[in-house]
Amino acid sequence: MKRYYYAMGLAALVLTFSACRKNDNDAPVEKENKFVRILVSDDASPSLTLLDPATGSQTPFTGSGPLLALYPTGSGRFAGVVNSSGNLVSFFDSGVEAHDDHAHLKGTPKWALTTSTRVKPAHFKAWGNHILAFNDGDGSLSAVKESDLHTQAATSTINAGTAHHGAMAIFNNGTIAVTLKTGAVAGSLPEKVKVIDASGNTLHTGTISTAGMHGNAGNGTLAAFGAPEGILTITDAGVEKLIPYPDGIGTNWLSTLHYGKASAKFIGVRAKFGVFLIDPSSNTISALYQSDKIKSASFDAAGRNVIILEENGTLRLFNPVSKTQIASANMTQLVFPATGGPAYTSSTKYVYLTNPEKGELYMLRTTDLTLFKTVNISGKPGKIAMIGADLDKEDND
Repeated sequence: MKRYYYAMGLAALVLTFSACRKNDNDAPVEKENKFVRILVSDDASPSLTLLDPATGSQTPFTGSGPLLALYPTGSGRFAGVVNSSGNLVSFFDSGVEAHDDHAHLKGTPKWALTTSTRVKPAHFKAWGNHILAFNDGDGSLSAVKESDLHTQAATSTINAGTAHHGAMAIFNNGTIAVTLKTGAVAGSLPEKVKVIDASGNTLHTGTISTAGMHGNAGNGTLAAFGAPEGILTITDAGVEKLIPYPDGIGTNWLSTLHYGKASAKFIGVRAKFGVFLIDPSSNTISALYQSDKIKSASFDAAGRNVIILEENGTLRLFNPVSKTQIASANMTQLVFPATGGPAYTSSTKYVYLTNPEKGELYMLRTTDLTLFKTVNISGKPGKIAMIGADLDKEDND
């Protein structure tokens, strides 16, 4: 009988231990969502790297030159790749297609067919299925629909005006707000805005003239442009207004603008000065964060939170709705060269921050900006974009 109870006790102990081991093995492993892809260009060579953070795999590609600017398209499947000095806009396909709450692989990562070879492409905008690049060299717009990137060899050209350092925003109805150079002010910056259709026909010409605009953003119904006098906004119907700056702005007018789709917020940025919330509905501009060390600021890939990078290596993450700082990290290992340098993007789970001079990319948790992983990338990884889909579920899961 004693042997029976002893054997039963031993069996129970083994089962308990096995259950504990099974539970330990079933603990979730921290990793990125399955369909997130990170595209990185190089500051010194034509190399591009496509990173799959969930698996750690890296796939090399060759672009048209160094310092290529990268912009996600409306669906996130593609990236617009802009080589301003090389007069080329091309498109890279992540091979991932999103469908609401799930995604699936669509072929393999590769270059799309469409390119644009207009002179000096600069500002790039994607909204819905529409894609535009403003060509500073002749004042034209290169246009293509995302759905045509594998079938249309070249972008179509919209004649929008004369050569200048211009910008544009796309409205939900397909019309476009684009800058207008009148010559009232010397230099390359435009003074006014107009609304045109997809053929370049002028629908509305703005009446507000500025001392020169730079930076713009749009939410599909409203386009905003930075100017010394304030933030100039215009609707698809041509209704304009000028949102005044708060006291203390002085000469630090907001020359970089972004719109965050998930937060439904506009921000304006001035390096070495501040990041400001722009509220067209209340006609006000208010500070989100101010410092003379700000190098750049932008939204994460979803447009939910604001990422701020400072010259001393401090990285900050802000919630623009609650107007509070989520976290900060002192990235003292960052090196800031004269050209190129650290750049960032963010998924729901991680902020991705490049450090070209050290050949490194850092993954920091969005909850507290603690370092999750350092990824070594050959060359000088600089500009960065999140493409693919911030999803973990496949269509057959």
